Amino acid sequence: MEKTRIDKKAEEAWIDDMMAQLRPEQRIAQLLHVPAWSNRGPEHEAELLRLVEAYAIGGIIFFQGTARRQAGMCNRLQAAAQVPLFISIDGEWGLAMRLEDTLAFPYAVTLGAIQDEALIYACGQAIGRQCRRLGIHINHAPVVDINTEAANPVIGFRAFGSEPERIARQAVAFLKGQQDAGVMAVAKHFPGHGDTAVDSHLALPLLRHDLRRFREWEWYPFQQTFEAGVGGVMVAHLAVPALEADESLPASLSPTVIGQYLREELGFEGLVFSDALNMKGATGRYEQGEGDVLAVKAGHDVLVYVEDVPAAVASIRAAIDRGEISQEEIDRRVRRQLAAKYAAGMALRAPIQLDQLEEDLHSGADQELIRLLFQQAATLLGEDNSMLPLQEAEKFSFVVFSKEKNTFWQTAFPQAHHFVIEQADQHVLKKLRQELKGTEKLIISLHGLLPKAGLNFGLDKKIVENVEELLAEFPTVLLLPCNPYVLGKIGIENAKSVLLLYEDRLEAWEAGANILQGNMPAYGRLSIKPS
Repeated sequence: MEKTRIDKKAEEAWIDDMMAQLRPEQRIAQLLHVPAWSNRGPEHEAELLRLVEAYAIGGIIFFQGTARRQAGMCNRLQAAAQVPLFISIDGEWGLAMRLEDTLAFPYAVTLGAIQDEALIYACGQAIGRQCRRLGIHINHAPVVDINTEAANPVIGFRAFGSEPERIARQAVAFLKGQQDAGVMAVAKHFPGHGDTAVDSHLALPLLRHDLRRFREWEWYPFQQTFEAGVGGVMVAHLAVPALEADESLPASLSPTVIGQYLREELGFEGLVFSDALNMKGATGRYEQGEGDVLAVKAGHDVLVYVEDVPAAVASIRAAIDRGEISQEEIDRRVRRQLAAKYAAGMALRAPIQLDQLEEDLHSGADQELIRLLFQQAATLLGEDNSMLPLQEAEKFSFVVFSKEKNTFWQTAFPQAHHFVIEQADQHVLKKLRQELKGTEKLIISLHGLLPKAGLNFGLDKKIVENVEELLAEFPTVLLLPCNPYVLGKIGIENAKSVLLLYEDRLEAWEAGANILQGNMPAYGRLSIKPS
């Protein structure tokens, strides 16, 4: 966290008081953060209350639900807690990553196209303010992985891009904004998850880069975030032989990766978080509780997504009794976490105010910021942009490939001849080509694609073939409101211009329309290197 003026005597007194209230088993449980969903029934909340009261768990990580229900749950859980609970969330693009009816900020890959880092700071700050309003102390963001694998199934659009120096600047701007708003940032996923083609939620990815590559490439953004004062770092479930000789042992469970490299070589002094311990890349081969013991022995301050608290506490207690872990080490990590809680103002135990909650989470200023971010991200590719801007008196054709009804472009460009293609039906496509004969200018927009690399980003092979044929036949501006890695899936060499909008949402379309109409230039710079 950003350095704040803290009364060290008061801090130490509070930490001592909290420690004195905790039995040895409860001190173990302070390292455990358990998952919660505000869209589940009363039985789920009752179980969480039992874990809070009986075990004194250290924190809750929230997943799907709604803001109001989560706020109510937090208030009830905090009221029952002997020691204040750390509340965390994965909110890489804001609360909307997990919660319904909240504002979605741009994905990291969209922010990565923005050249004004002050705007990325503003985005991090706005997300931090929203988290703080909802009683959240830790947002597991930003992702600082360098995404060099276009087919990466788990990072991809969640990374700022593929250039280390640029990623580092953008990640630092984001985390400073978030932490200036009073919410701990967590840089992830150490030692670097960007060059993997396996989803660590499902299996254990293997990275065979040598140590020099990690030091010069993957670790550069991490080092910059450490120097900028990031509060936490999350360790990934990756097999990395250059760092850990045992290829069956994930980096997240390796004392060498955390102790020798993260702590000693890179000098990280904040909280070390495991990636979610329910992921198959972490504990898929271990008995219940065994993975938790390995995570503690590896050096984590926080074990994220512990599914069986009694088994974890009993297993770690047994490891202490066997002399594999010392109670003194457990206590040091608990004190480190308590210091972070004190710095977050948790000694005050202020409940979340429910009045005006939805209004505060949908402020006009935040909505305007989101529009501005998409305007600044839109990226125009191609050397021949002579077709732009489109003149109001011009007659041109607009082809929208969309699986859902999309009338935005008809409204924005009423003078155009519009065609909406909902499916790759050969009869429909043949008729389209006939009706386009004689068209002097063509605009094509592709909608309904997927942000993740799986299933070829949702691209239909027949539509790709037809788009490529149209690009070869007509002077065309191609609009791509989608993951920029789609550039590697379509032959765009015949397009006069390619306008990359990054995401398929209204704010991105509006930015594209303004650029096409000449109301503003395209400010963005491509954030990735397409394959």
